Amino acid sequence: MLSALLLGFLSTNASAVFIEDGNYVRALTDLSIGPGPAGGGTQTLGAVTADSGEVNTVNSAWSGSGRARASTAGSGLQAWSTSTAPDAGGVFPSFSRATMTASWRDVLIPTTSGPPTELNFNFSVHAMLSVSQTSDSGIFNGENISIADVSVFANNNIVSFPGTSTAQMTAEVLNYDGAITATSVVDGGGLAWDSTVFNMLGPNQYEFIGDFTYTASLLSFVPAVPEAPFGAYFLGASMSTTAYNVGGTSLADAFSTMTLNSITTADGNLISADDFIFESGASISAVPLPGSLLLMLCGMLGGLGLNLFSKKNGVGDK
Repeated sequence: MLSALLLGFLSTNASAVFIEDGNYVRALTDLSIGPGPAGGGTQTLGAVTADSGEVNTVNSAWSGSGRARASTAGSGLQAWSTSTAPDAGGVFPSFSRATMTASWRDVLIPTTSGPPTELNFNFSVHAMLSVSQTSDSGIFNGENISIADVSVFANNNIVSFPGTSTAQMTAEVLNYDGAITATSVVDGGGLAWDSTVFNMLGPNQYEFIGDFTYTASLLSFVPAVPEAPFGAYFLGASMSTTAYNVGGTSLADAFSTMTLNSITTADGNLISADDFIFESGASISAVPLPGSLLLMLCGMLGGLGLNLFSKKNGVGDK
């Protein structure tokens, strides 16, 4: 049984049985900017921390910046990325790519006997995605492209943090070689978007709102451990923003956050905050913001309009 195998990795006399104290959240940065050694550009890899702070890299006419921050207290997972690169000058042109990732892993522990065999963790994602109107480069295999996307992932891995993966769910805004700007969403990693909305703020600027559900199974320990006598649910969640460009500038701003809105049983009922605790100490909201209300509020904000490209000079102040 999986739970019995996991037990070999756990220390029952530690203050945090399942995950080492102080190791519940992580923020990572990864910038690959312009031409450089082995075609990898000038690369900046952030250290493991809960808040990367603003990171900037400039390589001649190529540049990238961003920030990632993760918290178990209210602000959730946050990230923004922006990059700029000149027009394609030939086959296989140099690009700028900035990816910021915020992750959270935790254990939800029942405090009473007879907990549900499964629980649904219901998340929402809010992001501003903006790209350049590129031009047709006229170069085969050297097209101009401007992409801004936000990706999310969830699983039950407690050995390591969720990271960037091609199997993530993604929402993307793209302008390719002078074509009309397009939006798209992709399911992945065994997850599917429950709902998605793109609110158009301008020809190349969109607000994205999405909801998804991760279902975690109750793991029982044999023999039982004192800290979780009725079993536990394992949660790992991550969000990444990526800005990628050849011949343009893009911004993926999800500092408005990915949050856990509610935890519900299979029949949709909210769990009682008195019957469960997160090992990290994260609070369990008894009155989550309904998804429909969140969509309405975000739609109102989108209707006001936003100049996303001017955000580059102020977004790091968050």
